[in-house]
Amino acid sequence: APGRAGAVRIGMRVAELRARFGLTLREVTLMRGGEQYPAFAIGSVGSSRLPALLLEPLCEDGEDDAAGAPTDRCRIWRITIRDPSYRTASGLGVGSRYGEVRRAAPVTFVGPNPMGTAATVESWQLNFLLDPEALTARKLPVHRETIHDSVRVVGVQLYR
Repeated sequence: APGRAGAVRIGMRVAELRARFGLTLREVTLMRGGEQYPAFAIGSVGSSRLPALLLEPLCEDGEDDAAGAPTDRCRIWRITIRDPSYRTASGLGVGSRYGEVRRAAPVTFVGPNPMGTAATVESWQLNFLLDPEALTARKLPVHRETIHDSVRVVGVQLYR
């Protein structure tokens, strides 16, 4: 379903997330531009340390605690999926190729993302994170027409 990855959905309150996942929900810290941001992780992908799902909360004024940590009132605004078992209704996900994404969806933008380079499908509110090694190997400017169809999707982001 749009805006959802398994039992997690965009807009879900942190309280519901904690109640549903309990001890399997890990609190993690993301670094972006020298700033630290709280997030939550669920599961892992194979033997890697990458979380299967990375959940980023957004807190309105006064919803986070004095230390800036998310309280139960905060909501999930972005979900990053690294687990290949999660798929869109059209079958796209981790392991898909850029060409498959381009044929199935109107890619509106390809460019930098906090997690790497992403092909954005605004109408689906999805970012398809592209394999950085494949992009640097080709030494071409990153643009939706210059990316080779064989470049692999290494993550999918749902956002609001």
